Amino acid sequence: MISQLILASSLISLAHTACLLDSDRQFGNSCYIFVNQRMDFDSAENSCRRQPQIWANLAKIDNVIESNYLARTAATIFGMEHGSFWIGVYRPTVYDPFKTMDGRYCQYTHFKNANPSMDYAAESVTDGYWSTFSKETRMPFVCYYPASEAYASTMSSDWLENLRKTKEEK
Repeated sequence: MISQLILASSLISLAHTACLLDSDRQFGNSCYIFVNQRMDFDSAENSCRRQPQIWANLAKIDNVIESNYLARTAATIFGMEHGSFWIGVYRPTVYDPFKTMDGRYCQYTHFKNANPSMDYAAESVTDGYWSTFSKETRMPFVCYYPASEAYASTMSSDWLENLRKTKEEK
């Protein structure tokens, strides 16, 4: 009897999503918010930061599997066969390497064509490759936050302050 209760409890906890909102999509250790509203890069990032109950950013992508997942899901949710959506990759100047919105250098990139005059990245719904655009370009976007049931309630004020300072320096 006790072993059945433990098994049932384990199955229930596995079925529970680590994302805060039912509409968010979990993939791996990240939760994604697909926003089908066309905005410029800065407005999209600001919209991610204003998501209720969470501190989100434009999507951070760590590998080709995540990139392909986002491309397929965005194509479906945004109803797009062609086009791109903003992700959280930029460079401060054309001489700098690309960074994610938390200010760290990208450990993974998936650029098809990097136009040196453009500093803001978007991902194609067709093939998952990244291209650069002017930050004024308006397109849909994807926000992300780490998957965790207690994410919103466990962030320390020091961590939030450091993240805020990093974003202001961008």
